[in-house]
Amino acid sequence: MPLKPKIIWIDGVGCNGCSHSFFNLPNIEQLFNKVEFLYHPLIDTPEFKIQPCDILIVEGALRDNFPKFGSTLISIIEKLFIEAKQIIAIGSCSSFGGIFGKGLIFESEIEGKFFDCKKKVINLPGCPIHPEWLGYVLGMIILNKKILVDELNRPKEIYAYPS
Repeated sequence: MPLKPKIIWIDGVGCNGCSHSFFNLPNIEQLFNKVEFLYHPLIDTPEFKIQPCDILIVEGALRDNFPKFGSTLISIIEKLFIEAKQIIAIGSCSSFGGIFGKGLIFESEIEGKFFDCKKKVINLPGCPIHPEWLGYVLGMIILNKKILVDELNRPKEIYAYPS
């Protein structure tokens, strides 16, 4: 991973609750100094374009024919999947579909659109996501540390012991 990984954050069908939760990360300024956001829908970043990135973060569910950037959400994500080295599905919607649609690699209890690419995907379910879970995973990626995942592609260190 480069010294300052490049991130594209795409919002699918949802409420942007994971973005708002992430903004409450206690050390967010330190994290912002370690990454470069090529695009985020809620912060001051350049206009969206399909481009290579180190980390693709998807917030919100997928829905067929949902319009996005002059195309469809699924078409945009397909192109970004090819370009991204690592994909993080944040929140229950992008992980499993939530109430809005389909997840990236899972749709409720069946295989989702991007199931065949699941080796690149880390699921961080929660509604909304806990900001420190995403901070932890980004930190592990920045440090090139292996993230062990369970059968649902969730980091074992975070989800191994449900309460």
